Amino acid sequence: MNGPFSLAFSSRVLRRSAVLVALLFAIELFAILLLTEGQFTYSLDDPYIHLALAKQILAGHYGISEGVPSSPSSSILWPFLLVPWAKTPMVEYVPLAFNYLASVALGGVFYAYLEQLGGARLRQREQDAFVLLALILVNAVPLAFMGLEHSVQLLSAALVAWGLTSFDRNAPVSPWLVFAIAVGPLVRYESFALVLASSVYFWSEGRRRLALGVLGLSAALPLAFSAFLLSLGLPPLPLSVLAKSLVPLDQGLAPALRAILSQLEYAFLRSSRGPVFLLLSLGLLLGVKRAELPSDRRLGLAALLPIFLHGLFGQWGRYELYVFCFELLILGWLFRFSAPRALEKSGRALGLFGLFVLLAGAPYVARLFQTPFGARSIRAQQGSMARVARSLDEPIAVNDLGLVALYSRSFVLDLYGLGSHEALQARRQGRRGYLEDLVRKHGVRMVAIYPSWFPGQVPRSWLPVADLVDERPWNSTGATVVTFYATEPEAVPRLREALEEIHTRPSAGESVRILVP
Repeated sequence: MNGPFSLAFSSRVLRRSAVLVALLFAIELFAILLLTEGQFTYSLDDPYIHLALAKQILAGHYGISEGVPSSPSSSILWPFLLVPWAKTPMVEYVPLAFNYLASVALGGVFYAYLEQLGGARLRQREQDAFVLLALILVNAVPLAFMGLEHSVQLLSAALVAWGLTSFDRNAPVSPWLVFAIAVGPLVRYESFALVLASSVYFWSEGRRRLALGVLGLSAALPLAFSAFLLSLGLPPLPLSVLAKSLVPLDQGLAPALRAILSQLEYAFLRSSRGPVFLLLSLGLLLGVKRAELPSDRRLGLAALLPIFLHGLFGQWGRYELYVFCFELLILGWLFRFSAPRALEKSGRALGLFGLFVLLAGAPYVARLFQTPFGARSIRAQQGSMARVARSLDEPIAVNDLGLVALYSRSFVLDLYGLGSHEALQARRQGRRGYLEDLVRKHGVRMVAIYPSWFPGQVPRSWLPVADLVDERPWNSTGATVVTFYATEPEAVPRLREALEEIHTRPSAGESVRILVP
C-alpha cells in the first residue's frame, strides 16, 4: 500500500481540475441558456423541491407547505446546506455552485489516482485527457446540472475508494477517510452500501474497532434524523425514499421479499445497466484472483458488496453512479501493477480508455447532449405550472412538486406523496377515491396532474380546463401532458383566466390546449 490516505491535493492539480471542469460546465451552461431563452433551469424538477424545503427550514418548519410536516428530500444533508442562502436572490444557483466545487474535487481525485497508477510520466495534456474522459464516464457534468446532491455523493464515493486503496492496517487511519465514509449516508441513504463495504474490509484487515466505529458513526446521525421525523408524526425514512423505493419497506415482510426477488432479476438480467455491473463484478473477481497481496484480495471481495446492495435496493439511471465510480477505482487499483506498462504507449492507452467510455458509459455520454433539452422541458412544463399557481394565489394540488412548490405563495398539496404522508399511504394502498377525498379535505379547487399517473382514479366530478403539452424529444418531465382541473364549476373561470396568460405568452415552446369555452 502507499501509506495513509491523505487529502493533500497540490494547488496545481486543483487549478487544472478547476479549468477542465469550468470548460465542461461552460459548454453545458451555454447550451441550456440557448434552449431556455436565457433563463437558467436545472434538467430535473427535483432541485426546486429542495430549494422550497430549505426556505421552510429557514422559517422553522420541515416540509413543503406551512403547517404540514413532510420529508420530500431523499438527502438528509442537502436541504440544510442550502438554508443559509434560502432568502437570497441567488439561491437557485447555489446547488450548481456546490456541484461545481464537488466536480473540481472529483477531478483532483482522478488526477491523484492517475498518478498513483503511474500516470506521472504522462505529459500534461495526456493527463488532462484521461481525467476528462473519466469525468464523462461517471456522468459528472449532467449530474451537476440536475441540481441535486449526486455530485457530492459521487465525490464521497471516489474519496472512499481512494482512501481504501491507500489504507495501511499498521498505520493510523486518516480522519478524512472516516469522514468521507460517514458523510455518505447523510448525502444519500444508498451510500450505506459503501459504509458496509468499508467496514467489512476493515474487519478483514484486523481493524475491528475501526470497522465497528465507522458503522456506528455512519448510522448515528441518520438514526437521529429518523427520530426527528418520528417526532413530526412521519415515517422514520423520508417520504421521497419510500415513494421511490422499488422494495416496499413499509408494507410488511412478505411483500418486501417478493419485491426483492423481482428487483434482483430486473437489476441484473433485464435492465440496460445490469450487464455493465455484472461485468464489473467479473472484473473484480478476476482482479482478486490475480492479486499478489492478501489485502488486495480482501478489498476486491468487499467491493462486490455495494453492487449487490444497490441492485437490491437502488435504481438505475442517476442513482447508481456512486457505485459505478467506486467500483471502477477499486478495479483499477487491483490491476495497478499492469498500469505503468499500459501507460507507456499513452496514445494507445487513451484510445482504449476512450473506447471503454463510449461502451461502458454510453448512456452518460448521451446525457451530455440530452441535459440542455431536459432543462428546456422543465422550464416549459414546470415553469408554466409555477406561473399558473402564482397567478391563482390559492391552494393547488399537483403530483410533481418542482417549481410549483418553490414559487407558489399558497398551500401545495402533493397527490403523489413526497410532500404528503397521507397521499403516499393512500396511493400505495390503492385506495379508490383518495384524490377526491384529499382535495376536499384541504379545500383545494385547482389541480394540475399527469392523468397518466392515475389511471381510473381521476374523479369524474373534476372539470378539465386545459392540457399543457410538451412532446419534444429528450423530455425529462414525468409525463408530456399536464391536465388542469377545477374541482368545482365556480373555479373554472379563474383557472381559465390564469391559463390564458400562458396560452398567449408560452415559455420555451410548450403548447396549451384550452378545453372549455
